[in-house]
Amino acid sequence: MSRSRILLGFAAALLCVTAFHVHGFSFSAWHAVIDQSPPAEVKMGKVRDIRSDDWMVLLPMAFAQIRHQPPFPVINTNIGVGQNMLVVPNAPVWHPVTLFRPHAWGYFLGEDVGLAWNWGVYVWGFLASFFLLFLWISRGRTGLSLWASVALLWSPFFQLWSLNSAFLASTAALSVVCLLEASTEPRAWRQMAWMAGGGWAVTAFVLCLYPPFQVSQAYLATALAAGLLLREQKTGRRLYVGRAWWMGLAIAVAIGVFGLGSFWWSAREAIAAMVHTVYPGQRLHSGGELELWQLFSNLAIPVRILRDLSPFRGNACEASSFVLLFPLSFFLARKRLARKNRDPLLVALGIYFLLVLIFFFVGFPDWLARLSQWGRVPPYRSPIAFGVADMALWVLVMSQLKSSPRTSPGGGLTLSLTADKISTPGWGGVFNVSRVIDKPGVPLRDARRYLLGGVLLCWVA
Repeated sequence: MSRSRILLGFAAALLCVTAFHVHGFSFSAWHAVIDQSPPAEVKMGKVRDIRSDDWMVLLPMAFAQIRHQPPFPVINTNIGVGQNMLVVPNAPVWHPVTLFRPHAWGYFLGEDVGLAWNWGVYVWGFLASFFLLFLWISRGRTGLSLWASVALLWSPFFQLWSLNSAFLASTAALSVVCLLEASTEPRAWRQMAWMAGGGWAVTAFVLCLYPPFQVSQAYLATALAAGLLLREQKTGRRLYVGRAWWMGLAIAVAIGVFGLGSFWWSAREAIAAMVHTVYPGQRLHSGGELELWQLFSNLAIPVRILRDLSPFRGNACEASSFVLLFPLSFFLARKRLARKNRDPLLVALGIYFLLVLIFFFVGFPDWLARLSQWGRVPPYRSPIAFGVADMALWVLVMSQLKSSPRTSPGGGLTLSLTADKISTPGWGGVFNVSRVIDKPGVPLRDARRYLLGGVLLCWVA
């Protein structure tokens, strides 16, 4: 199946779920608060009360914009003494900043459309962005790229957090794709269009306003972009960095200045207030606080998450992470790392993982943590720093392995690791919290050994 058909399928799915008002938010939890009536609108799964960040805070703020008179203001006078809504990333506001928050557009057509569109953009926008990124990493392997994007979406971290960070991760991935497309496109107008798209993606990424996740994703996007561009150049592909490219960069910068400048001008007082708070404004972590069992805890699902949540303050969302495979990936790629003619992308990801591991397990001096911005990333916000890079590395390694007679024909070995059948409507749509990973070329025997070893490692740690 071609790339364009898959992307059109994603777009059609987004329109379909919006038209039928399908979403996975736990907004129906209000039934228990108001009158104890059964949530008849829940068709699959059950409401997750723990997702109170959504149903108690963020979604009511979006609805408050609709009910305000006049609707969709910058300052909502119905909230406290007046809340600046530009600092609420999913709130619809009649303001240029909303151009960079497509997940909020549906609320202009009402609450039901808004919820469905919001959820749909999280899901299908995520799949589209990472599908395109993994196509670059795997050199055009459609099946591997599609399954890897699905696997990443279905990871416990994104699912149990109701995809709240999905748009942030999507824009980081899309910014890399736009830069790569612009740098390898010979036609001037398409170069400028891709660069403009990259400017929009970077601006949208910055306006997600959550540094604990943004810092790691910005570093990862930089590593991926550098590694992929160097790989393309090394393999003899021409990079078109001429007048049109620089004009496109100027357009991208102009888009960023417009979006971020309008945001700062209209929200400067709220920004100053947040910056001067003890939490989160002045929070600083120097690293070295993560424990090994926390990093690999999701290899032991469901024991760690479902039976004993005390290490995670009783919060299943805080317990969620990724089924990390990077030790196996680097083991499989060890010979290529030892060569003189190394893959620049593999090296770039190796440097990224080394940086992240040093910060979380050893730590940085305070001045370096502050300068590098890693000090804004507490240890309990580390999963996304590892998880997205882990899948990117896995796609790279799997795309380079030769097929094996012990793997399944056509697409390779597919493993599904489920969290004891956690049904996720309310935090993961109509799906189960699971990890489905396409692994062409991995012998079944080795995969079983790795998974068993991962569980043992978690328990020993």
